[in-house]
Amino acid sequence: MNDETTCLLLAKTVRAAFQFDDEAETAEAVEQITTAFSRALLFVPLDEAPSIAKQRRILASLTLEDFRSGSPIDDAVRVRVGMFLPAGIFDLFTNDELPDDRVLQQAIADARLSLDPAPRGRPAGSASLAARQLARELAKIWHEWTNRMPTRSVFISKESQYSEGGPFHAFISEVLAAAPNELRRTRKGVLPKVDSFVRLAKAELDAAYGSDSDAERTGLLPEEDWLGKKRDT
Repeated sequence: MNDETTCLLLAKTVRAAFQFDDEAETAEAVEQITTAFSRALLFVPLDEAPSIAKQRRILASLTLEDFRSGSPIDDAVRVRVGMFLPAGIFDLFTNDELPDDRVLQQAIADARLSLDPAPRGRPAGSASLAARQLARELAKIWHEWTNRMPTRSVFISKESQYSEGGPFHAFISEVLAAAPNELRRTRKGVLPKVDSFVRLAKAELDAAYGSDSDAERTGLLPEEDWLGKKRDT
């Protein structure tokens, strides 16, 4: 599915879901969703459980020049460094100007410390970070445009057949159908089925809005979840 086809499908989806007549609003919502896709894709390297030992070896010798010269850098390492940038990870995955040397050097140093003294990876069997990030952002987009929190609708047919549906379910179903192949393809821990994704989205938005973190309330996952650290209690 090419970018133009994806945008057309998403435009049709948001018009139906949000009852839009205004093309500017439609374009803005489509852009929000495609941005959510891009952000979720950045989590895929972490979902695939890259070697923590390998990340540590790369970070031990990683320099500013590696970024400035465009040298190949493991995506998981790039994500880990980016998490310590004030502006977030996108600066390290685009062709835009890199952060200044002082900021980038500090992010590299902080990334090294995040793996010491013991390996800290995402625990085996935990929910996909890519799925959680996408679920959180799509739920927030829904809330912003409809002024309604995501809900689950359960239906029992005359034949006692159970099914789930409703407006939010339909929105999620259509959006996931247009998601990049890297998110939709069969892979352990990435996108669950629509019913499960709706439950995940509800839970993620509740967590975001209940957080004291400004970053989380904008739709980002907690830093602790990126880095595999235990939360303070």
